[in-house]
Amino acid sequence: FDQKASVIIPVYNQWNSLCKVLTGFSNQNIPKEHFQIIVVDDGSEDRLHTENSLTLGEKYNIDIVLYHQKNKGRAAARNVGIELADNDILIFCDGDRIPSANFVSSHIESHKEKNHVIIGSQYDLFYKNIDRLFNNEINWTLIERFSRVPNYYSRIIKIYLDKTSISNLRWMSFLVGNSSVSKDIITNVGTFDEDFDEWGFEHFELGLRMQYAGVIFN
Repeated sequence: FDQKASVIIPVYNQWNSLCKVLTGFSNQNIPKEHFQIIVVDDGSEDRLHTENSLTLGEKYNIDIVLYHQKNKGRAAARNVGIELADNDILIFCDGDRIPSANFVSSHIESHKEKNHVIIGSQYDLFYKNIDRLFNNEINWTLIERFSRVPNYYSRIIKIYLDKTSISNLRWMSFLVGNSSVSKDIITNVGTFDEDFDEWGFEHFELGLRMQYAGVIFN
């Protein structure tokens, strides 16, 4: 891999699920020096607020930057992650989205061309005893068996049947649980609008700005 990525994860009171997400990132199929994880703690009150980068990095054997801030919302948290990112490819993930082994490598490989935003696939997991899936290693067999494509995403992907979308609704596909852009795009269109300080919609607004700027959605 010639390129490297920074994975940005905003978290608020999600310590248990974050641990599972970081387990997924510690089991990627590319060398760990090709990506960093930036966890932005948005004013959590659980165990996360007592943690630091060093202990997390040692626990999962990956490069982790942990930044603590007062609760300002996900848009502000993601913007901090963008500012802290060392690499040109920015991958957005959530504190409850467990990445597959090829998560990072697939995003990096998809950025061979410039001016692209990459939309990854998403699944919802329906399994009561989540901890059972993470005893010593991730039980992908059970995860795949009990995962389903969300209704919203199943509708969105229909506009990508020809791989590259020219639909006027492509901004609606910018779901930041699994997507990536280059720093150049963010520099051009701007970061997330921090006026969105509650759940949702900040990613759609940024997606609309990218669409207006002629960014290609893949």
